[in-house]
Amino acid sequence: MPRYSSRAGFISLQEEDILTAIENIEDRGGKLDFDYQLLRGGAESTKKRNASEALKRLRNSPRNIWSEIGNLSPKDQKIALYYLVLKSHTFFFDFHMEVILQKWQVMDKAFTKDDVLTFIEKKVDEHPELENWSEESKRRSSRTIKLMLEQIDMLDENQNLRPVHGSISLWELFIKEGETWFLEAMLLNKQERDQLINSAAV
Repeated sequence: MPRYSSRAGFISLQEEDILTAIENIEDRGGKLDFDYQLLRGGAESTKKRNASEALKRLRNSPRNIWSEIGNLSPKDQKIALYYLVLKSHTFFFDFHMEVILQKWQVMDKAFTKDDVLTFIEKKVDEHPELENWSEESKRRSSRTIKLMLEQIDMLDENQNLRPVHGSISLWELFIKEGETWFLEAMLLNKQERDQLINSAAV
């Protein structure tokens, strides 16, 4: 079982880094890679860490999806970048599917940072590494999740959950790769998902 990284609170959508990686990605002996020196700003150690994170997301996601990110609108880009986070970080994927989606399904729209802290407490038996997380790591992870949900427009001004509305062409990228779970994760209802799936099949 993949471990939950205590660096979860340092994760972001990393728009600029991911786009740079996509534009300069190379297949080196069957492994995706790019020159970390192409990243802007920061010390060399920071660039290396950011490049490693960008590569992790691309390696864990279908190329047919991430290769199109540079062609998307800014709003659609953020949604696709959030998808890359879910695909490459078990902590965020589990929280989204087990808390965000389940809250929505029982019509509990309220989101608070305490939802993250409660999730961490409940997961300790399954993920004992959480016992080593500092209180600051937990709070930082909570802030990170809230920020990303705001960036993809899943939270309204009252911090209530709401469906994410991307373009039809964005959803078709996921449908064609068999990643229809992401449409549900973005809180689209069954009718909306079925219409999009049927449209993509035409």
